[in-house]
Amino acid sequence: MNPSEKITTLMASMQYINGILYVDFLPKDVSIEEAKAHQAIEELHFSQYYPMLSLTDASKMRQMSKAARDYFASPEMCKTVKAAAVITGSGAAKIAGNLFLQFSKPKYPMKLFTSKEKAEEWLNTFR
Repeated sequence: MNPSEKITTLMASMQYINGILYVDFLPKDVSIEEAKAHQAIEELHFSQYYPMLSLTDASKMRQMSKAARDYFASPEMCKTVKAAAVITGSGAAKIAGNLFLQFSKPKYPMKLFTSKEKAEEWLNTFR
């Protein structure tokens, strides 16, 4: 499958390549408003691939509001995500990722990684 064009929102850039949506968070805090706007743009450009595999690099993200975390774990998101791998690195992104898994409890398979290669390997088990 050919790669899609790269789309950038207020919180991240996105590109669909070989069956995986790659999301790269910008170095900023993420609000619920930005999360909903991002999702609307994702839906506009990538909904033909739902439910899809998602690889998110959150290593540069500073913080995500609880409302945004809850939104990304909502039943609405379950329709769009088949499985999600999140690259956290260290620091705030790792804390946010762990909080998301512990408290928001997404209804789709999700796992944290420090390596893009390991994340892709894990996602490929869901094809």
